[in-house]
Amino acid sequence: MANGTVAAAAAASGDAAATSYRLLIAERPAGDFYLSDEAVVRQWGVVEVFTKDIDNNPTFTISFASRGTVWRYYIFDQPPGPSSYSSYEVVGVRKRSGGADGASNSDIRFAKHPETVTVNGRTAFVFESRQTLPLAEVPNDDDYLFSFRPNGGSERGGRPVKLPFAQPTGTKIDATHEDAARMCSEIFVYL
Repeated sequence: MANGTVAAAAAASGDAAATSYRLLIAERPAGDFYLSDEAVVRQWGVVEVFTKDIDNNPTFTISFASRGTVWRYYIFDQPPGPSSYSSYEVVGVRKRSGGADGASNSDIRFAKHPETVTVNGRTAFVFESRQTLPLAEVPNDDDYLFSFRPNGGSERGGRPVKLPFAQPTGTKIDATHEDAARMCSEIFVYL
């Protein structure tokens, strides 16, 4: 191999779906990487811990940021007919600062789909977050608050409704979006 040549050599790997490669630059190792034929959205990550030259009883703590997804609320009104919630909006509030993005208290915006949709024979208003939001196995009201509230165009006395958090079990690849790798968490709310 001539000086300045870049090559990748396969290394032994226990998993046939993901193979470890070593990047060689000028015949010297420059780093390792993995190559997999799995879709990117199915990869959660790779962690390798090398214990060479480490004490006999090492302790490791590995923290990962929560997966961010677009949250899509489906709001169903109980009585059939004209809805009293047609002028409501979904608003999320980030209550605690110091997150990974360093944001402080701020509104999390949701866009209302222009048309209602029918799910299992019931009409629903659809609201989708304009940014990705983190998932949590056990959500905490100290960090975020989501509500369905009058947007100022409804009659007086409209009360806000506290909304549930997205759950990992309701998360899937968003087939309605042009980005094939975008993840969406669907939340169904019956009022």
